[in-house]
Amino acid sequence: MTKEEFEKIKTSCLISDDQDYILEQAKLVAESQNPYFICDFPEYIQKEKLTREVMKVLEDGILETKQPIPIYEFMFEMTDFGIETFDIKRFEDEIIKLNNPKLLYYTIIFIKGANVPKMLDALCKTQNEKYITLAKEDYEESYNKEEYPEEEVFTKEYYKQLEASKEKHYFPESLTKYSDPLFLTDFVINVLEKGNAYEIIELADYIEYLKDYKKLDEASSTKYLKQTQQKIEEKNDPLHSYEYAWSINSSDKDALSEIVIKSENPKLMYYFREIPGANKEKLEQAIENTGNQRYIDKINEEKESKLTKTEE
Repeated sequence: MTKEEFEKIKTSCLISDDQDYILEQAKLVAESQNPYFICDFPEYIQKEKLTREVMKVLEDGILETKQPIPIYEFMFEMTDFGIETFDIKRFEDEIIKLNNPKLLYYTIIFIKGANVPKMLDALCKTQNEKYITLAKEDYEESYNKEEYPEEEVFTKEYYKQLEASKEKHYFPESLTKYSDPLFLTDFVINVLEKGNAYEIIELADYIEYLKDYKKLDEASSTKYLKQTQQKIEEKNDPLHSYEYAWSINSSDKDALSEIVIKSENPKLMYYFREIPGANKEKLEQAIENTGNQRYIDKINEEKESKLTKTEE
């Protein structure tokens, strides 16, 4: 499916009241296996047209890509858009199956309506000290802190698991197929040569974990992280560039934001603005240049809301 074909489908569903037609078009979008199209389709269709049947088709489509980052992003966007026919439990279970501590942490903090105790339990089982620690440190930012108060979530069992994780050496499950990580240089080279974008981000996250929690020297970590970012830039995929910028503290945000800006994807530019260290003004100007009124309006509404609060 081309971008032009997708735009025609999106426009036709926006003006159609024929639910059978919308369902058939949703099936075409899902069958495209294009995560950008699958994530975009529900955003531009009226919520009342997004029946459970339509949403299940789209959910099936994104899950069939077997790409962890798009799967998480779909869950984030559907909850952010407030689509009530989205099956959040299905995606929580999928994230748990992935056994990825970062995505579990993201779910706890950023997914509206997430089952925090369930996701925190799964996170603690990964024994990843970094994200178990961050879940507590960043919980004040969680969308779910009112439904799940901090004192009820972070119990004695949590602190017990946190202490246990400090004695463990976490290793990402997605990278076990590569060479022995005890020979770190060979391992890094192997992943960089053979890995997909998701695996390279996992490698970079692992290197930062080694640096911050297992005393990997600064020179080695800097070298390896530069190599991983170079590979991500070569792949030139806006979603994975955005994800790398979010998850890797030392990443070059400007270089990665250029990939997102060149993609002319206003939604990713909009979310990229929230990354610490991102050039917010440049991204907002790029959104303006796309002419996408939805995101231009969202930015203006945010600015007006902040101005009102300041005046109060």
